[in-house]
Amino acid sequence: MDLNNTQCPSCNQSALTTRIDQYDNKQIYIDAITCNNCGKNYDLIWGVPYLGIFKQEEILSLFEIAANAAQYQVKEKNADHNYLNVISMVNEYTNSCNKVAVLSKYGLTNIPYWLEYRYNEHLFFKTLTQAIDLRNKCVLDIGAGSGYDSLKFYSAGATVTCLEFSPALSAFGNAEYPQLRWFGGSSDNLPFADCQFDIVTANAALHHLVDIPKSLQESLRVLKPGGYLITLGDSFMADSSTEEEEALIFNHHTSVLQGINEQVPKFQLFTEIFKYYKDALDIRVFTQNLYGLMPYHSEWSFEEAITKFPQLAGSINFLIQKKQHISIPQSSLSQEAIRPSEYAKDLYNPDLGIHRLIDLIADQFVNLSVTDQSYPKFRLLNGWKLPQAGENKRTVYKRARLFFSLDRLKDFLHLSLLIPYVSNYDSPTITIKLNSINVFSEELVRGVWHELYIPMLVEVHTHKNFLVEVQLQSHNSSEAAQEFYIRDLEFLPEASPSNLFALEHFGLETLIFTHFKGKHSVTVLISPDFEHNMDVINRLRKWQLNLQLIVPSWQDFFYSWIPECEIVETYPNFISDPTSIDNYHIQKPIQLVAASNSELKAVLQKIISVDLDQVYWIQSGGYSQLLASHTASITDGNLTEATAPLPIQQFSLSSTNQYSTHSKQLEQKVSYLEKQLQDAREEIAAMKTSKFWQLRGRWFRLKQMIGINHHK
Repeated sequence: MDLNNTQCPSCNQSALTTRIDQYDNKQIYIDAITCNNCGKNYDLIWGVPYLGIFKQEEILSLFEIAANAAQYQVKEKNADHNYLNVISMVNEYTNSCNKVAVLSKYGLTNIPYWLEYRYNEHLFFKTLTQAIDLRNKCVLDIGAGSGYDSLKFYSAGATVTCLEFSPALSAFGNAEYPQLRWFGGSSDNLPFADCQFDIVTANAALHHLVDIPKSLQESLRVLKPGGYLITLGDSFMADSSTEEEEALIFNHHTSVLQGINEQVPKFQLFTEIFKYYKDALDIRVFTQNLYGLMPYHSEWSFEEAITKFPQLAGSINFLIQKKQHISIPQSSLSQEAIRPSEYAKDLYNPDLGIHRLIDLIADQFVNLSVTDQSYPKFRLLNGWKLPQAGENKRTVYKRARLFFSLDRLKDFLHLSLLIPYVSNYDSPTITIKLNSINVFSEELVRGVWHELYIPMLVEVHTHKNFLVEVQLQSHNSSEAAQEFYIRDLEFLPEASPSNLFALEHFGLETLIFTHFKGKHSVTVLISPDFEHNMDVINRLRKWQLNLQLIVPSWQDFFYSWIPECEIVETYPNFISDPTSIDNYHIQKPIQLVAASNSELKAVLQKIISVDLDQVYWIQSGGYSQLLASHTASITDGNLTEATAPLPIQQFSLSSTNQYSTHSKQLEQKVSYLEKQLQDAREEIAAMKTSKFWQLRGRWFRLKQMIGINHHK
């Protein structure tokens, strides 16, 4: 264990020694390192010395680590994480005129999704380091992650020390790249003595830090005179920006909604320390994007930057040389919220990892209601999108967390929840956890407001707070399919269930499981749009419904051959003669109107004589609404213009679970039949290509020719 040039973060003395001679990189050793000056002990976590503590203000970052740690669990050497190979490829790709040949050399036929980002990042790295000889330099990489950027310096001949806040990432990096020296700790209290490194770097790391000014000050402290501080890939916003404006940036950022604590810091946070020490620094500023200033160039003097950038937004990079020694004060460790080893031991189990943090949540984040608009960034990190004005519900992406004080716990959890309809319909599962323990898991129908009353039969093992987490699992990976709405989440002393439910943001399959439940046939008024009609018909037939069709008179032969479909009426050709339907009215009761756009819907609506409040309009993709509704069409689940929300249709529903079970059985049957059909097609294709059937075909053709000639 190499503790050279380290110092105790508690007393700031270079007096750290190890208390163990041998260790296993898969184990956690408590008090493995001690300070001979102040007696403070530190842990060895999966082979990495953790020289620091976890503070109260870092709890959100700890939630992020716990939510994503499992993907970095070290199992065995993984070729997919060969960063050196990627770095080599990006370097060759940057310098080559024949980029296709470079991709081919590395076994790639197409440009991978990540290459553009790595390519642009590499260009800036080369720009900022082109005048620096990296050979034999001592480099500190702050926020090193799993080591990708550290390896760029290592490949150029430097000796690299990596500091990473996440125990999971540092353990992963240490296992994959032991040629780098790894430490765990915080950037605002670096566990290294003064003036130890030739280069201190942070790539796309500063905007993740709790205290950017203090971290930059610490970076200058450990930098040798004549050395360089290099920061890359950080976004910034105007100094006048608010937390609400920052939250708007991340409202559709799926990584943030899953707990990745991305930030867009104010410009002043990057420059505060540099202003203070500017006489001892040579500061160069580089930008890749700037918003609010045209034209702009990529390099600026520090004076230009601090004059123009406080009103702008964009991305920023710094190349700073420390011209002389700077006397920088050091601070000691603050109060520890949780011991790193205690936090790490259950880290690869997200539920248990999060469970350890529940009592540490700050009081202002506890007992928030669903629609509470305060602390928008905290709500985003816990899955809640920003509330919409005038809405009594809130959108959630994949999972929602709410923290409550123990006095709020009652006998029943009441949850009012809706999963919006999507064209590629599935039956998603909603799972509800109380302090990581499952209390509910069930398939639910999309497009229905489900009023759930869940008995609280589990013991709560926290002392101050508890956590409710609502998770959505769907086989449909689209962003829209991973969203759901919550309008109420509260604890009640008793349940008040009702069989009356409501439809909203629903579709054809929603109607099948609710409005048409128990029916064997449905009457559908068909528009002239054949492609759309066939999609509707096939969706209905999939669920074993017999269809009575009212079709255009000039298209009846197209529908006459379809199984389980009966043409019960036709209507005149209004396309060739618009007046032909002026006095025409359909007398049969109709449940559905299949029309791909509002123009066709309006024409068909004129010939319907039944109550429109009982008829549903099926649009493209299966999205549905009452025919009587005066709203815009729906495209991909969204209203095409700003209008009132879709009308809510109420109906009686005894249990949604029976529909989802029925849905699952039918899906399995359809899948089985489709496989049989595919097998039959493959057999026919094989028969057509076999030698026997080719010869047999020739024989019949020859026989036919002989017969014809004989007749002549």
